[in-house]
Amino acid sequence: ATHTIGEDDVIVPPIATFTAVMQPSGLWRLTWTVGSTAPHAAQEIAGYKVRTAVGISGSWAALTPLHSGLLTASPWDISEPSTEAVYTFGIVAVNADGDEGTPLLIYAINPHPSLDYSIPQNSGYLLLLQF
Repeated sequence: ATHTIGEDDVIVPPIATFTAVMQPSGLWRLTWTVGSTAPHAAQEIAGYKVRTAVGISGSWAALTPLHSGLLTASPWDISEPSTEAVYTFGIVAVNADGDEGTPLLIYAINPHPSLDYSIPQNSGYLLLLQF
């Protein structure tokens, strides 16, 4: 079945890019940008929700919130999670009515400082995935 988007439909702008990078200071720097909903008018974004989980998860519902309320600016620096592991981070835009857009999930590694995580070129491994 198809649905034609009308002016009464809620359109929360999608997250276009999202990165989670461990800084030399030991903080995670999360950054994001918002995509376009053209040709449809987007509702104004009230803020963002960010969640995480240890390991690789493909489900927004399986992630744990990293904060209460809504974030309103990018970038956002956080100290958790601090354990050396692979993490799934997720973000979603939220409008003033509390409607959520489509979550964007990525995977990131918090490497142990004493280990060499360099990967040879063309090795077939990818450390940061976005879908």
